[in-house]
Amino acid sequence: MICQNNETIDIKAGLINVVDDCISQNVLGDFLSKNKDEVLNILLDEWTIETALENSFKEGIELGLTKGEEVAIMIAARVMKEKGMDVGTIAEVTNLPIDTVLNL
Repeated sequence: MICQNNETIDIKAGLINVVDDCISQNVLGDFLSKNKDEVLNILLDEWTIETALENSFKEGIELGLTKGEEVAIMIAARVMKEKGMDVGTIAEVTNLPIDTVLNL
């Protein structure tokens, strides 16, 4: 238990308040907003190597999927261009900049 404003609160609630205060005052705001649960787990000693590996694995999967989507869009755009499709239409369909499509 810790004391805050003459009130006794448990450590977890206190840490949540501290992290929320940091976010609201923009002290590492972006980092804490994205990683709040992980930071709290570390501070509360609930973080284990298994948890760290699981989170790294999930982040790797997300990154891989994002990169895979980007590659697939580029390949599709290149094939459309090779088939003679209008560059403007390709850019519109793929959400790629026209300059990118022109350079394929």
